[in-house]
Amino acid sequence: MKGVFFKGLLMGIADLVPGISGGSIALILGIYEKLLNSIKTLDKKALSFLFKGQLSSFFSYVEWKFLLYLFLGIITSFVIFSHFFNFMFKNHLGKVCLFSFFLGSMISATLSLLKNVSWNFTHIFFLILGVTLTFFLTSYKNLDVILFQDTLFSPFLIISGCLAICAMLLPGISGSSMLVILGVYIPALDNLTLFLQNLKHLVIAKEQMFFLFNLIIGMVIGIVLFSRIILFFMKRFKVKMLSFIIGLMFGSCISIWPFYSTRTSKLSILNMTLPSILSIDFLLFIAFAYLGFFLFNKLKKLQQLNKYEKN
Repeated sequence: MKGVFFKGLLMGIADLVPGISGGSIALILGIYEKLLNSIKTLDKKALSFLFKGQLSSFFSYVEWKFLLYLFLGIITSFVIFSHFFNFMFKNHLGKVCLFSFFLGSMISATLSLLKNVSWNFTHIFFLILGVTLTFFLTSYKNLDVILFQDTLFSPFLIISGCLAICAMLLPGISGSSMLVILGVYIPALDNLTLFLQNLKHLVIAKEQMFFLFNLIIGMVIGIVLFSRIILFFMKRFKVKMLSFIIGLMFGSCISIWPFYSTRTSKLSILNMTLPSILSIDFLLFIAFAYLGFFLFNKLKKLQQLNKYEKN
């Protein structure tokens, strides 16, 4: 289960970055369908066992070990890296390095998935549909909706958490990007960072706790409901769904492009720029994009090697 924990770490890192989906990492690492099937075991029957105190039946029915190690990895990433990413996003060169690395990683991952589809007109149509959907979602500006009430129940935050986790489960559509669109991402990262800092001093601030509680409730609702929908389509239309997912991942590359002008065009692609080839920004972009591409390519080969050795 150490391998599952490590994959959870990678998914958690991806979920912290707008434009990268934890679902993409799960798909690349070969645990996407396993994740959806494991979540599916958390159904009415599982709850019935739990409420009746039939713990042995509950643990034998639910894929609890896989989910436990995976989500422990995700949570560990949030705890370790949230402060680091918060710092990097507020630093220009840090943001260039981070986004360039993930752009290279995403291109490497998407190219490796292209080999899994026998392309025809139908599959290309679903690929274009995925690209279009991601482009549409990531082209929206931050909604700047400030509805963060310091109360135990905040419908807006619950809905935001639900939409974010639904986006995260779809490879290519980033949960963080959805929070950016809703105007919740920076407040969420700030509240998580403050909550963890206060926790070190055994202090729990009501504002941060309520904010994160509402987001988590929304995420739990979303993950239980939406995973079943995706699994339904994956089982019945696997190749079409994979083509659609590859399109989502291609489209997500726009949202993690490191350089944008200060223009205010409604379409984000019209604001994309490229710095001078002699600038430090361009050199960092090339170096970290190549590093991301190389490392994810290496990771994929290691995963295939391990699978071959097991067989």
